[in-house]
Amino acid sequence: MTTHDCDVNHGGHDPLAKSISTFLHLDSTSTTSSDLKEALSEILERFQIDQRYRNDERYLKLWMRYADLSDDADKVFLLLKSAGIGTQLSLFWAAWAYVLEMAEAYERVALIIAEGRARGAQPVSLLEEFLSSFHERMLERMRMVGLDSRIGEVKEEIDFASTRSSEQAMLRAKQSQTAAHAQREHAPDQPNISQREPIEGIDELCTGGGGAYGSKCRPVDAPLGARDANSRDGAALRRKECSARNRPDRLPRPRVETDKTATIATATPTLVRNPFSPDMRRRLTTNTAQYLCWASSSSIVLDSLAKVCPRRMAKVKVGSRRPVELARSLGNQRINVLRVLGEGAFAVVFSCKFSKNQRDVAVKVEYKEYAPSLPWECFITLQLSERLLHRRQGKICSVNEAPITVVKPEALFLYRDGCAMAMPVGLAGTLHDLVVLYSKRAQAVPQLVAMHYAVEMLRFCRAMHSASILHMDIKPDNWLLVRRPRSEVDRTEEMGHAGGIDHSMSLIDFGRAIDLSVFPQNGSDVAFMGQCCARSFSCPAMREGLAWKHDADLYALGSCMYFMLHGVYLEVSREREDDSTLNRSGRWRPVQNCKRYWEVDLWDKIFSELLNSDYRATDTAGTNETLLRLEESLTSYLNVDHRSRDLKDCLRRQDNMISDR
Repeated sequence: MTTHDCDVNHGGHDPLAKSISTFLHLDSTSTTSSDLKEALSEILERFQIDQRYRNDERYLKLWMRYADLSDDADKVFLLLKSAGIGTQLSLFWAAWAYVLEMAEAYERVALIIAEGRARGAQPVSLLEEFLSSFHERMLERMRMVGLDSRIGEVKEEIDFASTRSSEQAMLRAKQSQTAAHAQREHAPDQPNISQREPIEGIDELCTGGGGAYGSKCRPVDAPLGARDANSRDGAALRRKECSARNRPDRLPRPRVETDKTATIATATPTLVRNPFSPDMRRRLTTNTAQYLCWASSSSIVLDSLAKVCPRRMAKVKVGSRRPVELARSLGNQRINVLRVLGEGAFAVVFSCKFSKNQRDVAVKVEYKEYAPSLPWECFITLQLSERLLHRRQGKICSVNEAPITVVKPEALFLYRDGCAMAMPVGLAGTLHDLVVLYSKRAQAVPQLVAMHYAVEMLRFCRAMHSASILHMDIKPDNWLLVRRPRSEVDRTEEMGHAGGIDHSMSLIDFGRAIDLSVFPQNGSDVAFMGQCCARSFSCPAMREGLAWKHDADLYALGSCMYFMLHGVYLEVSREREDDSTLNRSGRWRPVQNCKRYWEVDLWDKIFSELLNSDYRATDTAGTNETLLRLEESLTSYLNVDHRSRDLKDCLRRQDNMISDR
């Protein structure tokens, strides 16, 4: 709206024009910023209740100048939105998005532009131009900082304290009293504990915009009022500025201590406390979601998640086939929500079907109050797939390393009150479902089938750890029964693995995963503390409050194999020196022994290795060598002709059981 238009619409009387002239005169003089802000505040307050100027572009530009002078421009735009000032102008939404981009709150930029579209802000072309240029700038940022291969490094510096505190001394004393076994005799001292307070969580400034993915806004770098007409979509950042803004600081190298009794120099690792706390999960989610959410506006849904998968459906019995009559919308596609596939403490998984092509899909739903980890899960799962593909293409992995199947998410949708992620449906359920299926027939999983799936599980964990990712929530419910593509079956048959069988397993639910690649040397000098899973799947170090790393995944893997064999959860005890004396340095072993007609020696070897792994005794390469040895032992046993035929017969009968259930 121009000055001439205002004169006509206001009957030739336009008090705002005189106020603007007065302000421009003050702005051109040597008035201090505080005086200028005070004068501008008086003008804005004078016309705030005047309905004539609510969507006047001149009045909005005065507010933009005020936001430029404020310490928190984001709060100014939130105030304007609540008051309905400028919300019908595309300039309002583009300017707000620009402020958020300068504050590196990239995940909220797409939300703001989408809301401007939904409100019918004019002209629409301005929003389209801004979003297009924003995408280009994000791609440039990603290219400059190498985010095409690794996105979202943790922006937390770890303080390597040179002195030991009393708390550290107590922890070392406790660790020395409960030192496990002979492998720990020459282990390094207990890691240094960082005493730095965790970084503050992300403040949620608005309940409607950005939600859990909001970012604390910092003042903009350039005055909004200084932009000309050709830069209304936001000035492009210079290469050095982009790199400085987006490249996270690398963590410092730890000091290295040489152990004269060891064959190699060992580093005292840094301890990261409780990586599964809500604050840590929120920071990880925000750090990576910002690169996921901007890419496609169709993934931003300005609606309630409850309209897609109502909360009341979470009360439907798991596995219930009761259909939902009304179709729902997931993004821009119509779906039918059929039943609940599974339910956990933080999420519910629904079985759905696309209305257009009747394709089955699983939709995992998390609500905002549970600190949603779906953006992180989506990101890290895609990263796992990309890193494994890179290893194969770069011939980094062994020529004899069989490919694994990663269940990749299809789409991520962000709602006002949570997240929804679409992913392929497992045709045969999970490992837990399989064990229950056999138990209903008063049977146990055949030993040959258990061995075959054990090979698949070992292979998956070995590949996952090679990609510098810890799963940290390995349990029977998270092992999905999958079928290998024909090309992979042929390759494994040529290498002598699994005899051309397409039955496999894949880990899902990476919401608690840890990306070791964000630490120096792929996390070789870092250890962790904290609880992350049920006691049956928690390693001894985790239960005793000690440090852990790969050993947490390996213990949970052994617990899953035990559950597959026995049909009950694992209970362990230490070996005893005699009938009455507990050997504190003894190895952990299952309370229940293997059946006599099983391959007892082979299973004992597997459980001994997996349940007694120690991150201080072996690095990632050593851990993978252990998994490879166990895998080769099982494979050599299964590759005998008659056992291979028996295994195929067992799997064929199992397929019939699954289809008849």
